[in-house]
Amino acid sequence: MGQALIFGASGISGWAIVREALQHKDPTDRNSKTKPTFDRVIALSRSPLDESEFLLTKDITNKILVLHSGIDLGQAEDAHISFKNIEGIEKTTHVYYAAYGGHGTDFSTLKKINATFFRTALSLITTHCPNLEFLTLQTGAKTYGFEFFGQPAMSEYYHPPHVETAPRLPVPYADGIFYYEQIDELIHTHASILENDGNGNARGELNLKEKGKPKWKWAEIRPDLIIGHTPRSNGMGFAQALGVFLSMYAFVEGKGKEVEFPGAEEVWKGRRTDSSQDLVGRFSVWVSLQGDGSVNGKAYNVVDSGSEGTTWEEDWPRLCEYFGLKGVGPELDGNQMDPSSASPTSVSGSESESDAGTQMEGRELTGVDWVMAHEGRWGDWLAQKGVKDLGQVKGSSWDMLVGVLKYLKMDRRLDGSEMRRIGFNINGEVNAKSDGDVVAEGYFRAWDRMRKSGIIA
Repeated sequence: MGQALIFGASGISGWAIVREALQHKDPTDRNSKTKPTFDRVIALSRSPLDESEFLLTKDITNKILVLHSGIDLGQAEDAHISFKNIEGIEKTTHVYYAAYGGHGTDFSTLKKINATFFRTALSLITTHCPNLEFLTLQTGAKTYGFEFFGQPAMSEYYHPPHVETAPRLPVPYADGIFYYEQIDELIHTHASILENDGNGNARGELNLKEKGKPKWKWAEIRPDLIIGHTPRSNGMGFAQALGVFLSMYAFVEGKGKEVEFPGAEEVWKGRRTDSSQDLVGRFSVWVSLQGDGSVNGKAYNVVDSGSEGTTWEEDWPRLCEYFGLKGVGPELDGNQMDPSSASPTSVSGSESESDAGTQMEGRELTGVDWVMAHEGRWGDWLAQKGVKDLGQVKGSSWDMLVGVLKYLKMDRRLDGSEMRRIGFNINGEVNAKSDGDVVAEGYFRAWDRMRKSGIIA
């Protein structure tokens, strides 16, 4: 039917989109329902990937999956040379953009990097993919300004559960959201193709028009905190950091032990809507195949739960049960380590074998504080539990774990009703189970994959 191209294939959502594109069945094949939607799936990543890292059988990936690495979206000229040399790139019909860079940098740097990346990607696509039919751009919940919650004027704009039609934030907050610049660039590019004379415009783009209109359509994908697995440690790997902590805690402290929620009381009680990577992958592919044009230019919140969302108070006990632990709520706020100090060198391993090393200011340690205080047991966990040393202890997203659980003290819900209204079937999960069950299953799937990959035990 077509050819899929995924930017950011090693990332937490790009990885899931690749898997979905490989497994998606042609909806027009009403008889056997075994014909794949895509004849070919091209997965682009900065570093080389192996087919086995997608955790699919050879009969699915063989002859369909094409892995290509080394394209630097920060270097447009070199990127064009590499991109045009990908065999069959001109046959691409569906593009899924999920690349991301600059994790941990300031707003200005993050904006510059990601605006440049996407601008380069658009140039590559419009120059070398004349058969393009649909493009999805993944943005996220930062669109709604939770990073600026509580600051002057934000009360006029921050109204959860957030809907896709909410107005953009004003300056200066808008300057810190790179998604706005990406969307503006996409709209401008689409309009430029619409207005050209059919022979390519001044930017050198190929003719992607059909009867005076752009042949291709696009949609914006807005997930909240993405829960999932990646083959390598990832700056957005919240579930990996949490899984490494709980897996190691169960090994050192023993099954059945209580483990305190490693975050603030306000976060424990606050409502939220997480986004499992499988849902993001499935919706991205599904929306790109809607041929009637009704989704063109629209944004969609993609979240596991309904608008009521769920809380850590509801979810923490059931997540801890996965590792044989008993999850309990936070005691006192204010004793957790600052995310900037969450590194293996910030806590001495000399105290890790003593009772003193498991306490801080009279309380039991939890989260990243506990992990760093037990540096002396990392090797035991790896060796005795059969976990592969993939750098996951030092390389997990501890800053993100602390940031999300300690500092996001607000109602973070997104309204996910629009994606359901347009006909997307989430397998009846929301209707059949509580939101908390659906959210928990996203973590369980991620941790199952991490166990299969040897990241946790």
